[in-house]
Amino acid sequence: MTMKRMTLFAAVLILCCCKPQSAQIEYEKYTLENGLEVILHEDKSDPIVGVAIQYRVGSANEKTGKTGFAHFFEHMLFQRSENLPRNSFFSMIHEMGGEFNGGTSYDCTQYYEVVPRDGLERVLWMESDRMGFFINTVTQGGLEREIDVVSNEKRQHESGPYGHSGDVFNKYYYPEGHPYSWSIIGKIEDLQSATVEDVKEFYRKYYTPANATLVIAGDFDKESAKEMVDKYFSEITGGPKPEAVPVQRVTLDQTRKVYYEDMYAKAPRMDIAFPSVEQYHEDSYPLYFLARLIADGKNSPLHKIAVEEEKLASSVGFNQFAMAVDGMVTSSVITYPDVDLDDLYNCFFKAFERFEQTGVDQKALKRFKTQYEIGLHRRLSTVLVKGNNLLSGNTFTGQPDKVFTDLENYNSVTAEDIMRVYEKYIKGKNHVVISIIPAGKVDLAVEGSIAADMQFESIAQQKTMSKAGEVIDDPYEYTPSKIDRTVKPDLLPNTPELNVPEIWNMTLKNGIEVKGIRNDEIPLVYFSFVLNRGASHDPVDKAGVASLTAQMLKEGGTATMSPEELEEAFADYGAVVNCYGSVESTYLTGQCLSKDFADVMQLVSDMILNPGWDEDAFNLAKENTLDNIKRSKTTQKSIASHAFKTILWGKDHVFTNGSWGTEETVKALTLDDLKEFHSKYYSPSIAKMAIVGDLSSKEIKKAMEGLVEDWEPKEVDMSGMEMKPAEVEHEIYFIDYPGSSQSYIIMGNGGLSAKDADSYAAKIVNNRLGASSSAMLFDILRLKRGYTYGAYSSFSTALYNNSFSARSSVQATATKPSVELFREIVGGYGDVYTQEMLESTVESMKKASYASLENSYDQMSMVMDTFIYGLEDDYMKKQEQELSEMTLDRAKEIIEKYLDIDKMVIVVVGDAKTQYEPLKQTGLEIGLYDSSLNPIK
Repeated sequence: MTMKRMTLFAAVLILCCCKPQSAQIEYEKYTLENGLEVILHEDKSDPIVGVAIQYRVGSANEKTGKTGFAHFFEHMLFQRSENLPRNSFFSMIHEMGGEFNGGTSYDCTQYYEVVPRDGLERVLWMESDRMGFFINTVTQGGLEREIDVVSNEKRQHESGPYGHSGDVFNKYYYPEGHPYSWSIIGKIEDLQSATVEDVKEFYRKYYTPANATLVIAGDFDKESAKEMVDKYFSEITGGPKPEAVPVQRVTLDQTRKVYYEDMYAKAPRMDIAFPSVEQYHEDSYPLYFLARLIADGKNSPLHKIAVEEEKLASSVGFNQFAMAVDGMVTSSVITYPDVDLDDLYNCFFKAFERFEQTGVDQKALKRFKTQYEIGLHRRLSTVLVKGNNLLSGNTFTGQPDKVFTDLENYNSVTAEDIMRVYEKYIKGKNHVVISIIPAGKVDLAVEGSIAADMQFESIAQQKTMSKAGEVIDDPYEYTPSKIDRTVKPDLLPNTPELNVPEIWNMTLKNGIEVKGIRNDEIPLVYFSFVLNRGASHDPVDKAGVASLTAQMLKEGGTATMSPEELEEAFADYGAVVNCYGSVESTYLTGQCLSKDFADVMQLVSDMILNPGWDEDAFNLAKENTLDNIKRSKTTQKSIASHAFKTILWGKDHVFTNGSWGTEETVKALTLDDLKEFHSKYYSPSIAKMAIVGDLSSKEIKKAMEGLVEDWEPKEVDMSGMEMKPAEVEHEIYFIDYPGSSQSYIIMGNGGLSAKDADSYAAKIVNNRLGASSSAMLFDILRLKRGYTYGAYSSFSTALYNNSFSARSSVQATATKPSVELFREIVGGYGDVYTQEMLESTVESMKKASYASLENSYDQMSMVMDTFIYGLEDDYMKKQEQELSEMTLDRAKEIIEKYLDIDKMVIVVVGDAKTQYEPLKQTGLEIGLYDSSLNPIK
């Protein structure tokens, strides 16, 4: 084995000072002669393996005029390499039933794959090929196609409320030329000027083994893994390790105030930032707690003042945001409509003053430390998350376990440390404040703000770099190798099987059905109560009452505890509890340390049985709901989704308006309405509980004794819903979203219930149509045409709220051809669906199931499905059998039955001025509407 050195075996044991459980991670680290650092972490709990590579190169390494290269290069590496044909990265991972992705930050670029354990060697072959055998394959055609894709990713982000806020902030917070002074995705004009030589220069400098860390985590044999790493990576050569970008802290000689008019924003937003320190600096730890003490929780001064007293926004935050080069303490708050941002701005300084007066709340500090520590347990829940943490620690500190050893730095923070950093970085210090305001409402900006000088691409400036259709690959020279890299490695002989954990069942004496799974991998418990009553049973004139009742269980306190006291009681245990209503059900979910479950259940029992119905909390929850309703119809995606549902079900249908209800009905709701709903429907006779964690059924039963004794069952109406699709007037509904550089498209119709015998078969046939990045919609609209960043389709199956939809956000100038392609692909799917496609689907879906129950949350979802949809405990095994027995005739039958293009409606949200007339040329019946689906004459 070719190695420069073997470092010692490392094992980290985090001893929790206030609890007996511990978080633990073991790893081995070594370095190849070419400088590649390798970290191995074995985890035999599931038959999967994760592989991740991180290069220390991000947008901070770019040059002015060449921005976006790090992120763009991440995209390029998914195209092909010398021994992997174009787009085969997508198809091969799909064949193995795995998942993959990449990501770019200011400071690094990462690639990862999670596959069944027998795919380890194949993934290492693939990753090594793009590390050392990639650059010769870069052609002008491939370059241009990916420029189009990345440009559409940027446009997709910008085509909505606050889409330009990041660019505005970066320009006015950082000095010109600072490594963080441009966005990670860069400027479209910089990307469009990129050349093949630019890409090669970037690759040679940064994509070297010496600038990378490789992590393998999961179910593998360590010695075999070392041999495979040596086989595929040791021969790769490259230049020296580039120097890291040095720390460059921002200093401000004065406070800067800037405003930007956003044509899509319906409410003002304010961003404020105080310069601080980079990650791992000794002051970053007390700054973390300082920010939380100021804004996190109902008793925090900023929440008290801005949310409760002055009622300017539904929520606030304040965070220490630390990166490798610089850091800041920052907040971004979206207010209610028409709020004067001067009022919000002043709230921050009132909050600082109140914090000074009261000092550090020692109990709150202890709670935040407990919450941080419990968060470490959650970071051990999947091989991917563990691998990511090992990568990050090694890349930036040389210590893979840094995230765990760093706990001591957090636990050692004192009140004196917090007050010291407050004086040093916040009190009276210069800062930047950005006002993002609705167009034409300059008077809402913070007083003294100057207009941001920003230039963005218009629709007229849009251009497509590449030619439609397949990219024609130019010939290239193969790089010599010691092994035959043209041969795809076989899967390893350690073929996994679907392992469905045993579900235990019991019915408590008051009627609560309980199902659970014993999972002792981490000392946490996940639990969820579900009541089979939701918004679908709201009276028409009281739509939203189920959702608001659920909110009040958490937000309204109890008969013996105020809302603040209830929040703090859960926080003392580091527990996370949420209550919400969906269209069809009501949920109370939570997670806590297993040792604290009995105590947490006492609090949960108090919430359910003795709601406090706090008047102020009710008014705040009501205002927040109204704000959410307004915000839910501001982005292209949300407008399209709401219109699609309206067309399918009708304007006043619960499936159209969702669990929140409408502005009119919510405004009319009273506390008495909520009390009536709670009295009528909160009964153990319709309650079910799912629980996964490190507890036995006997321990759980004992912990729930109080709830069982005090919660008496009552008779509840269990009638279902009557479904009647609405009448459709047009084939295309075009909704004007003026000036948008993208168009959002949804095409579909009503679907089928999760209880329908065809439900799983429908998901099987959709797999190759639009379920992933290896499916036809993605392949044609993104990879072959470059019209979009992504295109997908799915069957949304519940009990009643069901539909099929195909969707994408596309470049504005590609609206018409994209609509035509959607109809062509979906409408012709049955004609092109083959036995080979079916066999590929069966194999990939089988393999994907191996990772589907990796963590407690996934297992909880499985248990919940048995409750909500009446499925048998072993339904996943039955689905595996159905998958194996699927035939081509059956697949075509499902396609014909549920993917009838003549029964589908199309919704397009885009710029009517430039895109409506071209769509008329499709020959489809089309109507023009505003964002509320009112006809435009």
